[in-house]
Amino acid sequence: MRDLYKLSFLYMVLLGMVTLWLGCGSTVETPTYPVDADAEMASNLDSPSAQALDVTLAADKTGPLSAGETVRLTATVETIRGSSLNFNWINVTGYGELSDTRSNTVTWTAPADVESGQVKVEVIQLVVTVISQLISVDDSGVKTDTQILTETRTMPLTTVGS
Repeated sequence: MRDLYKLSFLYMVLLGMVTLWLGCGSTVETPTYPVDADAEMASNLDSPSAQALDVTLAADKTGPLSAGETVRLTATVETIRGSSLNFNWINVTGYGELSDTRSNTVTWTAPADVESGQVKVEVIQLVVTVISQLISVDDSGVKTDTQILTETRTMPLTTVGS
């Protein structure tokens, strides 16, 4: 009986080794498909225009504002390829109020409590962030490249009490 156990143990070890041997060494190739758009996107990411953002700020009114007056601020970003474009307007000095702080156009309302002869200077900052992601497949496998670009612009606004 003991010999039967040894023989079956030897048979199972031999069967396991054969199974492992047959399972090893096989390869499955992942098909790759060249995509011209990826190459174009890669060249755009490497271009100088993708290395820096070109952000412009504009206000629909110039000069000092009166107490309670509003001004429309617009940010323009030169065309850039990206998967995400984010605006973040910040009311740095805390005077007045900003409307929606996440769009490219906001409205700032000057404080209503500016006394006659008093001058308040508001500092508005805009932080623009672009995230560009490139995923490509070639003979060596899948490649990913993520690029985060950011630009900060500052705009002072003056309110004069009358």
